[in-house]
Amino acid sequence: DAGILARYAAPIKLSGAGPHNVAFFSTDLLGHAEASQSRRLVIDDSPPLTTVSVSTPTFGAYISPRTTLKLAAQDPPSGDVPGSGLAKVLYAIGGGGLSQGPLEFGLTGPDGTYELSYQAQDNLGNLEALQKKLYSLDGTAPVTAISFNGPHMLQSAGSGAVPEEAGVFIASTTQLVLTAADPMTADMASGVKATVYRVDAGAWLDYAGPFALAAAGLHTVEWRSTDQVENTEAVKLMKIAVDAAAPVAAISLGDPKFTAFGLDVLSPASLISLSALDQVAAGVAAGVQDILYRVDAGQPNTYAAAFTLPEGTH
Repeated sequence: DAGILARYAAPIKLSGAGPHNVAFFSTDLLGHAEASQSRRLVIDDSPPLTTVSVSTPTFGAYISPRTTLKLAAQDPPSGDVPGSGLAKVLYAIGGGGLSQGPLEFGLTGPDGTYELSYQAQDNLGNLEALQKKLYSLDGTAPVTAISFNGPHMLQSAGSGAVPEEAGVFIASTTQLVLTAADPMTADMASGVKATVYRVDAGAWLDYAGPFALAAAGLHTVEWRSTDQVENTEAVKLMKIAVDAAAPVAAISLGDPKFTAFGLDVLSPASLISLSALDQVAAGVAAGVQDILYRVDAGQPNTYAAAFTLPEGTH
């Protein structure tokens, strides 16, 4: 630079990042001096800097197997002079020695926490301090269950309920409840982001709370949930029959009996029988569960067999 000439005795070391001008010449024993020479040198003592970019889907430190990590390194300039240039980027996933590899990659393996270690080196051997980042890999989709608030009956073999393909029978007032959970794996889960459902191949709707199927008939209900890193559950499906019609009961009076002045007159020995039929409406009939009856102002009874009444008016 602009320093004082000094006699050369041993290799010299330049200090201070940036460009330097080194002037030199030699003389012989008789005092003859050559023309001064100079060389412009740049001191690069700055290591490269590496950044990590993370593609979607991501949620905080959570990523999915579809997420990609991309390492990008640059060698910063020394003053107004460019750096010596990037030589290599080294990295390791989950421990072990660092090595070179593709700079854009995803994490594979079981769900859990993974450590990414990395550093870059420039063409002069300046090595970046070892950098580390933790990522939580979540590749497990949520699981959603359906339940019912209100009257409902599961289909069973030989029940006689119509139609046979229905998995459950409900009333028009019964509400369907979808409950989603993101399973914990290795003590971690990104959490449920959303649950959607549709009825009879209609538009998918965001699940915001229990809902009812008001129209009588057989319906197809589908649902699925997604977690915070877009792991999506396989669509679940259930055939649900809405029975909105009440059964019709009938009474049968046994002998001896006759009718007088509009009244049925029986013997105390005459048997009284009850029956009921759940008629098919809109293609659905869940079937009769119970027949209830009461005599005069008494308590309701569940009908099990024919019965008699004592003498008197009832």
